[in-house]
Amino acid sequence: MSWKFDESISRIYEGHVLQHIPLYEKTINYCLDYAENHIPKDAPILDFGCATGVTLRKFASRGWTNLWGVDSSPVMYQNYEDDIIKYSTNIEPEQYALTLCNWTLHFCPNKWLTIDQLLKCSKTLIISDKTLHSKQQEIAYEQWKIDQGCTREEVEEKKRSLQGIMYLHPVADYIDFLEKGLTEYQKRMDKLKN
Repeated sequence: MSWKFDESISRIYEGHVLQHIPLYEKTINYCLDYAENHIPKDAPILDFGCATGVTLRKFASRGWTNLWGVDSSPVMYQNYEDDIIKYSTNIEPEQYALTLCNWTLHFCPNKWLTIDQLLKCSKTLIISDKTLHSKQQEIAYEQWKIDQGCTREEVEEKKRSLQGIMYLHPVADYIDFLEKGLTEYQKRMDKLKN
């Protein structure tokens, strides 16, 4: 079975991420704190990979009013649509004061084009993502999930279901891309292929 962002995941999403994404709430709170200090309440904010809109609803509860959510799977947000958040499957042509891209890029086959697009439409871009890491880190990550209430079987099943649909890169690749830009990064990757 392959992982899918469908109705069944939409229903359990908020509890699921707390068991499967370390520092989930801390990262969202960091984004909120950053915005509190730097982003006017009426400035446009985009959550790329918004899922059910949980992060944007937290922004709304703190007073932001120009909220945009993009997710490639509309079934994730359809049960949560309201008049506060503008949902879409595409990035709308807008200049965003803040774009959040948390735990999404590892599902994008060409994340570098996506990052490039987000940089062009964003004054500030915050990225957190699943990256390649060592076997020791993988073991610690799996143990963390168990400590959050997952069974060993659930951890193994999720790992199997994600095979072939995640595109992981080391943190250094993200840094390299952000420092050099799309053109230079693609030249470097082309040289590595040859």
